Amino acid sequence: EFMNRIGHGNGIVVVVSDKYLRSPYCMYELLEIYRNREFTKRIFPIVMSDATIFEPIPRLAYLKHWKDKKDELDMAIRDFGADAITVIGDDYKIYKRVFDNFGEVVSILKDINSLSPDMHQSTDFEALVAAIKTQI
Repeated sequence: EFMNRIGHGNGIVVVVSDKYLRSPYCMYELLEIYRNREFTKRIFPIVMSDATIFEPIPRLAYLKHWKDKKDELDMAIRDFGADAITVIGDDYKIYKRVFDNFGEVVSILKDINSLSPDMHQSTDFEALVAAIKTQI
C-alpha cells in the first residue's frame, strides 16, 4: 500500500544508491512515482557516489542485473510449471516491470540536476528544502 501511495506524492526525495538501484521494492516505488504524472517535477534525487548512473557501461550493468533476475524467475517458471506463478507471480511482475522500464527511468534520473550528499550537507540541504517547499 505504501509503495503505491508514494507514487502520488507531490514532492519525493529519492536517495539513489547502488543498493537502491538493485532493490525490487525501491525500484517498484520509483516506477510508481514515474507512472503517476510529471515525474521530473515531483522527484528530488540525491545520487550517492556508488550509484553509477552517469556513465553508459555501468548503467548497462544495472540493466543486466534486472535481466538476470527476470531470467532466473523465467527459468524457475519453466522448471516448476504453472504452480510457480502462485509462489513467485508478484515478484515476477515487479522484476519484469523494472527490467522493461529501467532504461527510460534511469536516463531521466541521470539527466535531472541532482546534487550529491556532500553538496547538500555543505549548504545544510538549503536548495533541496527550497525546491520541495516550492513544489508542495
